[in-house]
Order: sequence, then structure tokens, then C-alpha cells
Amino acid sequence: MQSTGKASGFQQPPEGSRRRRWLRAASLIYLVVALGDFGYHLVNATYVGDQHLGWNDVVVGFQASLFWPVDLGVQLLAR
Repeated sequence: MQSTGKASGFQQPPEGSRRRRWLRAASLIYLVVALGDFGYHLVNATYVGDQHLGWNDVVVGFQASLFWPVDLGVQLLAR
């Protein structure tokens, strides 16, 4: 058995798995914010509209939740 001079009890994970973890974390954050934005748009539609959610409100809320980074940027620029 050859010794490489490194501690055998601790090994660095491969670079691919580290990148995969970052992508999973970013996807999870994106999903959580998208769900929150979807809920925000649905609640906002009930306050603005006739207290009844239609399919168009759901579609608009879904589309807005997918593109929340763009929506956030536009809201910040509109101030």
C-alpha cells in the first residue's frame, strides 16, 4: 500500500458534486421565491379584482412567478 502523504480519513468531494450542490441550492431558492411570488400575485388579484380568482389570474401569477428576477428588477427601476 502506497502512502500519498495526505490524511486518509478526509477526502475532498469531486468538483462535479460541489457544483451539483450549488445548483441544487440555487434551484431550491428559486423555487421557494417563485412559490412566494405566485402566492403574492394571487392574493393581490383578489384584492384588486372582484374577489373571485379566474384562470387568467392563475396564468398571470404563474408566469410572473417564473420570471420573478425580471419582475423584481422592473419594480426597482420603476421607483
